[in-house]
Amino acid sequence: MRPLLRTAFLPICLLLAACGQEPQVKLRFDESIREGAGIKGTYLDSLQRLLQELGYRPGHLRYSLVDGDEQALMVKLQSKPLDATQREALTARFTPIVQAREHWPATLEITGIQGELPTPLRTSFIAHGRPFLVKRGNGNPFNRPSSREEVFCRLEVKLNEELPPLSFQRARNRGDDEHPGSMGEIALDSENVRIPARLRFSDPELQKAVDERQVEVIIDNDDYLTSPIKKLVFEVGSMGKHVLIGQRTLLGDGYHERCADLAVDVGRPFNLFMGHGVDRLTSFELLDNEG
Repeated sequence: MRPLLRTAFLPICLLLAACGQEPQVKLRFDESIREGAGIKGTYLDSLQRLLQELGYRPGHLRYSLVDGDEQALMVKLQSKPLDATQREALTARFTPIVQAREHWPATLEITGIQGELPTPLRTSFIAHGRPFLVKRGNGNPFNRPSSREEVFCRLEVKLNEELPPLSFQRARNRGDDEHPGSMGEIALDSENVRIPARLRFSDPELQKAVDERQVEVIIDNDDYLTSPIKKLVFEVGSMGKHVLIGQRTLLGDGYHERCADLAVDVGRPFNLFMGHGVDRLTSFELLDNEG
Protein backbone atom coordinates (compact mmCIF):
# COMPACT_ATOMS: atom_id res chain seq x y z
CA MET A 1 0.00 0.00 0.00
CA ARG A 2 2.88 2.35 0.74
CA PRO A 3 4.11 2.47 -2.92
CA LEU A 4 0.54 3.09 -4.06
CA LEU A 5 0.16 6.05 -1.70
CA ARG A 6 3.46 7.51 -2.87
CA THR A 7 2.32 7.25 -6.50
CA ALA A 8 -1.08 8.74 -5.77
CA PHE A 9 0.34 11.79 -4.06
CA LEU A 10 3.00 12.50 -6.71
CA PRO A 11 0.81 14.59 -9.08
CA ILE A 12 -0.43 16.67 -6.14
CA CYS A 13 3.15 17.38 -5.02
CA LEU A 14 4.16 18.35 -8.54
CA LEU A 15 1.13 20.58 -8.85
CA LEU A 16 1.91 22.32 -5.59
CA ALA A 17 5.53 22.84 -6.63
CA ALA A 18 4.42 24.35 -9.92
CA CYS A 19 1.97 26.65 -8.16
CA GLY A 20 4.73 27.84 -5.87
CA GLN A 21 7.36 28.28 -8.59
CA GLU A 22 9.11 31.62 -8.33
CA PRO A 23 9.09 33.65 -11.55
CA GLN A 24 12.53 34.13 -13.04
CA VAL A 25 14.33 35.29 -16.16
CA LYS A 26 17.10 33.50 -18.03
CA LEU A 27 19.64 35.87 -19.56
CA ARG A 28 22.54 35.01 -21.85
CA PHE A 29 25.41 37.34 -22.77
CA ASP A 30 28.07 37.37 -25.48
CA GLU A 31 30.97 36.74 -23.08
CA SER A 32 31.64 34.77 -19.92
CA ILE A 33 30.04 36.36 -16.86
CA ARG A 34 31.74 34.03 -14.39
CA GLU A 35 34.22 35.40 -11.87
CA GLY A 36 35.65 32.70 -9.65
CA ALA A 37 32.71 30.73 -8.32
CA GLY A 38 30.30 33.61 -8.80
CA ILE A 39 29.10 36.26 -11.25
CA LYS A 40 31.08 39.35 -12.29
CA GLY A 41 30.11 42.31 -10.14
CA THR A 42 29.65 44.65 -13.11
CA TYR A 43 26.90 42.40 -14.50
CA LEU A 44 25.20 42.11 -11.11
CA ASP A 45 25.29 45.88 -10.59
CA SER A 46 23.94 46.56 -14.07
CA LEU A 47 21.09 44.08 -13.70
CA GLN A 48 20.23 45.24 -10.20
CA ARG A 49 19.86 48.84 -11.35
CA LEU A 50 17.65 47.80 -14.27
CA LEU A 51 15.41 45.57 -12.15
CA GLN A 52 15.11 48.21 -9.44
CA GLU A 53 13.90 50.65 -12.10
CA LEU A 54 11.21 48.08 -12.93
CA GLY A 55 10.10 47.95 -9.29
CA TYR A 56 11.82 44.80 -8.01
CA ARG A 57 13.28 44.90 -4.50
CA PRO A 58 17.03 44.12 -4.38
CA GLY A 59 16.62 41.96 -1.28
CA HIS A 60 14.24 39.63 -3.12
CA LEU A 61 16.40 39.10 -6.22
CA ARG A 62 18.40 35.86 -6.43
CA TYR A 63 21.10 35.35 -9.05
CA SER A 64 22.67 32.04 -10.12
CA LEU A 65 24.85 30.81 -12.97
CA VAL A 66 23.39 28.27 -15.38
CA ASP A 67 25.14 24.90 -15.10
CA GLY A 68 27.41 24.24 -18.06
CA ASP A 69 27.09 27.75 -19.52
CA GLU A 70 29.40 30.49 -18.26
CA GLN A 71 27.57 33.08 -20.35
CA ALA A 72 24.09 32.60 -18.85
CA LEU A 73 22.42 33.29 -15.52
CA MET A 74 19.01 32.97 -13.86
CA VAL A 75 17.39 35.72 -11.82
CA LYS A 76 14.57 34.86 -9.41
CA LEU A 77 12.42 37.96 -9.22
CA GLN A 78 9.89 37.53 -6.40
CA SER A 79 7.92 34.88 -4.52
CA LYS A 80 4.52 35.53 -6.09
CA PRO A 81 3.53 35.15 -9.77
CA LEU A 82 4.04 38.08 -12.13
CA ASP A 83 1.05 40.03 -13.35
CA ALA A 84 0.53 40.99 -17.00
CA THR A 85 1.97 44.48 -16.49
CA GLN A 86 5.18 43.09 -14.98
CA ARG A 87 5.64 40.59 -17.81
CA GLU A 88 5.11 43.30 -20.42
CA ALA A 89 7.59 45.62 -18.67
CA LEU A 90 10.31 42.95 -18.54
CA THR A 91 9.80 42.06 -22.19
CA ALA A 92 9.80 45.72 -23.23
CA ARG A 93 13.09 46.33 -21.40
CA PHE A 94 15.12 43.28 -22.44
CA THR A 95 13.85 42.51 -25.94
CA PRO A 96 15.13 45.74 -27.63
CA ILE A 97 18.67 44.93 -26.48
CA VAL A 98 18.52 41.55 -28.19
CA GLN A 99 16.87 43.03 -31.28
CA ALA A 100 19.60 45.68 -31.61
CA ARG A 101 22.04 42.87 -32.44
CA GLU A 102 20.03 41.89 -35.50
CA HIS A 103 21.81 44.66 -37.44
CA TRP A 104 25.24 43.11 -36.81
CA PRO A 105 27.62 42.50 -38.45
CA ALA A 106 26.81 45.88 -39.97
CA THR A 107 27.68 47.03 -43.45
CA LEU A 108 29.29 50.27 -44.55
CA GLU A 109 28.65 51.51 -48.06
CA ILE A 110 30.32 54.63 -49.42
CA THR A 111 28.18 56.23 -52.10
CA GLY A 112 28.60 59.24 -54.36
CA ILE A 113 26.47 62.30 -53.66
CA GLN A 114 26.43 63.67 -57.21
CA GLY A 115 26.52 60.32 -59.04
CA GLU A 116 27.92 56.82 -58.84
CA LEU A 117 31.51 56.26 -57.74
CA PRO A 118 34.01 54.67 -60.16
CA THR A 119 34.00 51.49 -58.05
CA PRO A 120 31.53 50.02 -55.51
CA LEU A 121 32.70 50.53 -51.94
CA ARG A 122 31.08 48.16 -49.44
CA THR A 123 32.31 46.23 -46.39
CA SER A 124 31.09 44.78 -43.08
CA PHE A 125 32.34 44.82 -39.48
CA ILE A 126 31.52 44.43 -35.79
CA ALA A 127 31.59 47.50 -33.51
CA HIS A 128 34.22 46.02 -31.21
CA GLY A 129 37.69 47.42 -31.43
CA ARG A 130 41.04 48.09 -29.86
CA PRO A 131 41.05 51.38 -27.94
CA PHE A 132 44.01 53.70 -28.39
CA LEU A 133 44.83 57.32 -27.62
CA VAL A 134 46.05 59.94 -30.05
CA LYS A 135 46.46 63.68 -30.43
CA ARG A 136 44.79 65.31 -33.41
CA GLY A 137 46.98 66.56 -36.23
CA ASN A 138 50.71 66.99 -35.99
CA GLY A 139 50.62 69.83 -33.54
CA ASN A 140 53.16 72.63 -33.31
CA PRO A 141 56.63 71.35 -34.28
CA PHE A 142 58.15 73.77 -31.78
CA ASN A 143 56.26 72.26 -28.83
CA ARG A 144 58.52 70.81 -26.18
CA PRO A 145 58.29 67.00 -25.70
CA SER A 146 56.93 67.66 -22.23
CA SER A 147 54.12 69.96 -23.39
CA ARG A 148 50.53 69.10 -22.52
CA GLU A 149 48.25 68.35 -25.46
CA GLU A 150 44.67 67.21 -25.81
CA VAL A 151 44.35 63.46 -26.28
CA PHE A 152 41.42 61.75 -28.00
CA CYS A 153 40.00 58.27 -27.57
CA ARG A 154 39.73 56.17 -30.72
CA LEU A 155 38.62 52.63 -31.52
CA GLU A 156 40.22 50.62 -34.31
CA VAL A 157 37.70 48.22 -35.89
CA LYS A 158 38.76 45.46 -38.28
CA LEU A 159 36.87 45.21 -41.57
CA ASN A 160 35.64 41.81 -42.77
CA GLU A 161 36.30 42.83 -46.39
CA GLU A 162 39.10 45.18 -47.41
CA LEU A 163 38.31 48.42 -49.21
CA PRO A 164 40.55 49.68 -52.02
CA PRO A 165 43.03 52.46 -51.18
CA LEU A 166 41.07 55.61 -50.36
CA SER A 167 40.90 58.57 -48.05
CA PHE A 168 37.68 60.00 -46.60
CA GLN A 169 37.48 63.54 -45.26
CA ARG A 170 34.24 64.53 -43.59
CA ALA A 171 32.51 67.85 -44.23
CA ARG A 172 33.88 70.57 -41.99
CA ASN A 173 30.84 72.85 -41.82
CA ARG A 174 29.57 71.82 -38.40
CA GLY A 175 26.02 72.76 -37.59
CA ASP A 176 24.80 72.61 -41.20
CA ASP A 177 21.87 70.17 -41.22
CA GLU A 178 22.44 69.45 -44.91
CA HIS A 179 25.93 68.13 -44.21
CA PRO A 180 25.81 65.63 -41.31
CA GLY A 181 28.85 63.76 -40.03
CA SER A 182 28.50 61.08 -42.69
CA MET A 183 28.96 63.56 -45.54
CA GLY A 184 32.37 64.35 -46.98
CA GLU A 185 34.77 63.71 -49.84
CA ILE A 186 36.87 60.71 -50.84
CA ALA A 187 40.08 60.43 -52.83
CA LEU A 188 40.61 57.15 -54.70
CA ASP A 189 44.00 57.68 -56.32
CA SER A 190 47.26 59.55 -55.95
CA GLU A 191 45.93 62.43 -58.04
CA ASN A 192 43.99 63.36 -54.90
CA VAL A 193 40.87 64.27 -56.86
CA ARG A 194 38.19 64.50 -54.20
CA ILE A 195 34.66 63.24 -54.91
CA PRO A 196 31.63 64.20 -52.76
CA ALA A 197 30.51 61.04 -50.94
CA ARG A 198 28.49 59.78 -48.01
CA LEU A 199 28.98 56.99 -45.47
CA ARG A 200 25.92 54.74 -45.21
CA PHE A 201 25.78 52.31 -42.27
CA SER A 202 23.19 49.53 -42.16
CA ASP A 203 22.86 49.92 -38.38
CA PRO A 204 20.49 52.87 -37.80
CA GLU A 205 21.89 53.71 -34.37
CA LEU A 206 25.45 53.97 -35.69
CA GLN A 207 24.24 56.02 -38.65
CA LYS A 208 22.53 58.42 -36.24
CA ALA A 209 25.64 58.69 -34.05
CA VAL A 210 27.81 59.48 -37.08
CA ASP A 211 25.31 61.89 -38.63
CA GLU A 212 25.03 63.83 -35.37
CA ARG A 213 28.82 63.75 -34.84
CA GLN A 214 28.64 61.89 -31.56
CA VAL A 215 31.48 59.88 -33.09
CA GLU A 216 33.84 60.72 -35.95
CA VAL A 217 34.75 58.16 -38.62
CA ILE A 218 38.33 58.08 -39.93
CA ILE A 219 39.12 56.12 -43.11
CA ASP A 220 42.70 56.72 -44.17
CA ASN A 221 45.85 54.60 -44.11
CA ASP A 222 47.96 57.75 -44.19
CA ASP A 223 50.23 56.13 -46.78
CA TYR A 224 49.44 58.19 -49.89
CA LEU A 225 46.74 55.77 -51.09
CA THR A 226 49.11 52.86 -51.70
CA SER A 227 47.52 50.06 -49.63
CA PRO A 228 43.98 48.76 -49.07
CA ILE A 229 41.84 49.86 -46.14
CA LYS A 230 41.64 47.08 -43.55
CA LYS A 231 40.11 48.98 -40.65
CA LEU A 232 37.81 51.80 -39.60
CA VAL A 233 38.65 54.18 -36.80
CA PHE A 234 35.97 55.76 -34.62
CA GLU A 235 36.86 58.77 -32.50
CA VAL A 236 34.54 58.79 -29.48
CA GLY A 237 35.71 61.77 -27.42
CA SER A 238 38.39 63.70 -25.59
CA MET A 239 40.46 62.30 -22.72
CA GLY A 240 41.71 65.72 -21.66
CA LYS A 241 45.22 67.17 -21.83
CA HIS A 242 48.28 65.05 -21.10
CA VAL A 243 52.04 65.08 -21.53
CA LEU A 244 52.96 62.92 -24.52
CA ILE A 245 55.75 62.17 -26.95
CA GLY A 246 55.01 61.63 -30.63
CA GLN A 247 51.63 61.18 -32.25
CA ARG A 248 50.45 58.31 -30.05
CA THR A 249 50.56 58.62 -26.30
CA LEU A 250 52.62 56.70 -23.78
CA LEU A 251 49.82 56.69 -21.20
CA GLY A 252 49.32 53.48 -19.23
CA ASP A 253 46.74 50.71 -19.48
CA GLY A 254 44.39 52.54 -17.13
CA TYR A 255 43.85 55.22 -19.76
CA HIS A 256 43.03 52.61 -22.38
CA GLU A 257 40.41 51.21 -20.00
CA ARG A 258 39.00 54.71 -19.61
CA CYS A 259 38.95 55.03 -23.39
CA ALA A 260 36.96 51.79 -23.67
CA ASP A 261 34.58 53.06 -20.97
CA LEU A 262 34.13 56.28 -22.94
CA ALA A 263 33.10 54.24 -25.98
CA VAL A 264 30.57 52.33 -23.87
CA ASP A 265 29.20 55.63 -22.55
CA VAL A 266 28.50 56.71 -26.14
CA GLY A 267 25.90 53.92 -26.17
CA ARG A 268 24.71 52.09 -29.25
CA PRO A 269 26.27 50.28 -30.93
CA PHE A 270 29.51 50.17 -28.95
CA ASN A 271 27.94 49.05 -25.67
CA LEU A 272 26.58 45.95 -27.43
CA PHE A 273 30.12 44.63 -27.88
CA MET A 274 32.19 46.41 -25.22
CA GLY A 275 31.87 46.89 -21.48
CA HIS A 276 30.50 44.40 -18.96
CA GLY A 277 26.81 44.99 -18.39
CA VAL A 278 23.27 44.27 -19.44
CA ASP A 279 23.79 45.68 -22.95
CA ARG A 280 25.89 42.60 -23.78
CA LEU A 281 22.65 40.56 -23.65
CA THR A 282 22.10 38.10 -26.52
CA SER A 283 18.95 36.27 -25.38
CA PHE A 284 16.13 36.72 -22.86
CA GLU A 285 13.62 34.15 -21.62
CA LEU A 286 10.87 34.78 -19.07
CA LEU A 287 10.02 31.70 -16.99
CA ASP A 288 6.83 31.86 -14.94
CA ASN A 289 3.51 30.07 -14.80
CA GLU A 290 1.89 32.43 -17.28
CA GLY A 291 4.87 32.73 -19.69
